[in-house]
Amino acid sequence: MKKVMLQFFGTIYIRKENNKVKNISWKSLFIITLGNLVFAIAVNTFLLANHMGEGGVTGISLLLYYVAQIPVELSYFLINLVLMAIGYKYLEKSTIFYTIYSFAIFSVFVRLTSSFQYVMHDQLLVPIVGGLMSGTSIGFIIWAGGSTAGTDIIALIINRYFNVPTSTALFVIDLFIVGPSAFVIGFEKSIYTLIMLFVAVKVIDYILEGFNVRKSILIISEHHEEISQRILTDLYRGVTVLHGHGSYTKEEKQILYIVVDRNQVVDITKLVNHIDPKAFVTISDVHNVLGEGFTYDISKKKR
Repeated sequence: MKKVMLQFFGTIYIRKENNKVKNISWKSLFIITLGNLVFAIAVNTFLLANHMGEGGVTGISLLLYYVAQIPVELSYFLINLVLMAIGYKYLEKSTIFYTIYSFAIFSVFVRLTSSFQYVMHDQLLVPIVGGLMSGTSIGFIIWAGGSTAGTDIIALIINRYFNVPTSTALFVIDLFIVGPSAFVIGFEKSIYTLIMLFVAVKVIDYILEGFNVRKSILIISEHHEEISQRILTDLYRGVTVLHGHGSYTKEEKQILYIVVDRNQVVDITKLVNHIDPKAFVTISDVHNVLGEGFTYDISKKKR
């Protein structure tokens, strides 16, 4: 079972599979490289050019540049190197190479794309476009199994010694980074920075989960047999019957469980409402749906 550990605001964990670090192929390495290139362009084109902030090590590097004119690529590389030296024992050994490669190649790309500057007159577009670009690039880096190191190492140490949840530690760390940036870039742009981080997180979520979003539907109805049969014959979708028990009525209930594409939700709700207007229906998002009817091709298996 795949498990993706993710925290953003400039930080990424490692994708694992069956508790073993997944080897990164040349294809994955290419995607990681391309992702870092796009992220570097986003930093130069939208963040630096428009005097914006960021979270994580990228945010620290931007502040150092604004205050002391220290090149972003230099401070980013050195800070990550120090963090790696401090926290290497908290990472998988095979992960260390990919982590160093990722922040090293990002530093190179920041230098190579330093001439990419675009000052936007509509400042509200900066966090939107910047968030889209950084979220897309980092999302694909994670999708390919990559890592960009950063303040996640500090969060891991805090989690281990103080029993603070990693996500909470990361959030507090980023507050300490984004908060003081208001004194450097101004309160208004610090708010734009938070908007950009929010956009980036949503884009990352969509890349990791949104390509395979389906809807799960639970239906409780006295006419469950007719509803399930109509779904099978009219919509060609399988239905699972779950056995439930009403806490108040003490009656046994047959619960229908269906996973469908998003464009079939309206058809099912109309069908259920037509058969039983009193039916109890809940609809939820589900991610990474695998197996027959979605990702499993029976015809190919038979060949």
